[in-house]
Amino acid sequence: MTKNRKHGVYAVEEIQSRVIKGDKSWTSISYSMEVVFKQMEIAGNRPRTIQSYDYIFNQFCKFNGLVFIEEINSDCIYNY
Repeated sequence: MTKNRKHGVYAVEEIQSRVIKGDKSWTSISYSMEVVFKQMEIAGNRPRTIQSYDYIFNQFCKFNGLVFIEEINSDCIYNY
């Protein structure tokens, strides 16, 4: 188990979420979205709201061909 400073809703396990790419460790978008949606659910967001966010963000990733969080930048946001 990794040692994280964050506890409760915002505690994140980083064991399976990282891929070494070059000299950096990259985080997959699918894992990150699971964490965010779990946090939204715990915070009390409705399932339909979470589904809407999921749909919109998946369209954004598909349009820009994104796989890792580190690939998101202002260019792909403006391109979308």
